[in-house]
Amino acid sequence: LVWSLGCVVDDDGRSKFDTFLRSLLQKELPAELDIPGAPVLQVPPSSRPAGAIKASKLFPAGKTVYDVAIDCSSGAPQWRDWMSTICAYSVPKGARFHDINVPTIESVQVGYITDVLVKHSVPLLLTGNTGTGK
Repeated sequence: LVWSLGCVVDDDGRSKFDTFLRSLLQKELPAELDIPGAPVLQVPPSSRPAGAIKASKLFPAGKTVYDVAIDCSSGAPQWRDWMSTICAYSVPKGARFHDINVPTIESVQVGYITDVLVKHSVPLLLTGNTGTGK
């Protein structure tokens, strides 16, 4: 959900989506869905698809749902900061300024999602203003 429905929001929207998703995952009714006269949201107990990974812990406190990635490399799924999923960066000796590409949390996130989509032959189009790290 974070990188499908939640990817199209701005910074203010990210904060709201973080609160909304955490409420849903704790099986609370978010205020946005508490509409008088509307049907009550009910999630079937076995709505998880076969083979899906179940995280034993909800998103870590003190971070938004956008700040962490799930890591299954050690067996049990664990939350990790995005920047800890890549090697530490150092500027190569003699590198020219325009050849330096310092990874940011956004470039790591986009790189990961792009790699997954390309590996599965899913067409994609990255859009955005100049200088936004596409």
